[in-house]
Amino acid sequence: GLFSQKYEGLSLFSDRFMIPIFDEWGDCVALSGRVIPPADESQRKYINSPETSIYSKKKTLFALNLAKRSMGEKGFAIICEGPMDCIAYHQAGITNAVASCGTSFTEEHIQKLKRFAYNKETGTSTIYLSFDSDGAGQKATFKAIIACRQAGLTVKIIRLRGGKDPSEVLLKYGAETLTADVNSAILDNDYLL
Repeated sequence: GLFSQKYEGLSLFSDRFMIPIFDEWGDCVALSGRVIPPADESQRKYINSPETSIYSKKKTLFALNLAKRSMGEKGFAIICEGPMDCIAYHQAGITNAVASCGTSFTEEHIQKLKRFAYNKETGTSTIYLSFDSDGAGQKATFKAIIACRQAGLTVKIIRLRGGKDPSEVLLKYGAETLTADVNSAILDNDYLL
């Protein structure tokens, strides 16, 4: 997916920071290109490889290959909006974070996380939602709460202090603040109220 059939001779990922996307077994299946700041605001923030027989956006979770063991050990998974937010969590030592790949949080994502974030002691799977604090992020949070509830998951919401996304919080305030935000996640009922 490095080149487009529609725009032959033009690199799809030109002037972008490239991030490999791996499947849950650690095989590289796609690429994500993030626009490099300061950039033209009219550009899409991320461009991902097109769908292929080995890469499906609705099934693939960024960093699942790195996070699945930690999810099992901690008994919960964190889902965030994009690769850079997920990388921020991992940089802060919070290694049970994953991100969707250019699509909304899907039923396929939920079923994967339900399996990996299972807590043997409580007999439940728990998902922490960490979407951006803007209007679109809050809509995505509401939709994700409903979908996770329908799948029988326990849901908590991470409210970020001092930034609109995890990467901004990490950059401005450091790992301690991001960790404190995760540790003070609230139940979905409290968020909805």
